[in-house]
Amino acid sequence: MARDEDRRPGARPDVTAARDAYVSGRDAYAADVINIHRVPATEPPSPVRAWENVPARNPAFTGREEHFAAIRAALGSGHRAAIGALHGMGGVGKTQLAIEYAHRYSDDYDIVWWLDAENTVLFGQQYGDLALALGCAEAGGAPALVRRAVLGYLHQRSRWLVIFDNAEDSGFLREWMPDGPGHVLITSRSPSWAELAVPVLVDVLPRAESVELLRRRVGGLSEPDAASLAERGLELYRHSRAGAVHAHLIRKS
Repeated sequence: MARDEDRRPGARPDVTAARDAYVSGRDAYAADVINIHRVPATEPPSPVRAWENVPARNPAFTGREEHFAAIRAALGSGHRAAIGALHGMGGVGKTQLAIEYAHRYSDDYDIVWWLDAENTVLFGQQYGDLALALGCAEAGGAPALVRRAVLGYLHQRSRWLVIFDNAEDSGFLREWMPDGPGHVLITSRSPSWAELAVPVLVDVLPRAESVELLRRRVGGLSEPDAASLAERGLELYRHSRAGAVHAHLIRKS
């Protein structure tokens, strides 16, 4: 702005105009420099793509459409992380169902991470690998710090799926379970997940689906022969399960 003395009667108008133009240009330049170096506080983080340890898709996977519908309903409910727990007897396909879900709906997620929940000793290392992929912690950090970094990162983001395979101890897993607008999927033989997850019971394949699976795997197998094999397989499975349960009870007595 021009000084008061430059606006007094008799002041040269060309001098006043030149000074005003200089001041205006200087202020505009300074504002541009400030804006160039300012980082908006609300700038969204760059999207992270991560896919780790998910087993290969089974090309012979058959059926289970009602289970996928139940899982999608469970994971899509509410605004917090919805947890679908797949529990049932060993060998009925819980892990295969989780694998198929991860591959089938992979386009819905930027981050899909598979964790071996049975091996709790290596859980810290598994979370360390996840932290490195997300860029939220450095290698070699203390497990407690890494866990907090991962949980904090996922809590603020969406489009992620963390799968805990073969989990048994819900008390242990509670400390490692992420929360936020993403999804958690658990496979377990234990039914004690009601406080943490929406349970989805997985049983043996229905007869029609087991027959279809056998005919896809064995070329030229007739439908009656496939049905007979499916029935025999179910009997063997039930006997083996009964024997395993009996042996377990003997060991505990």
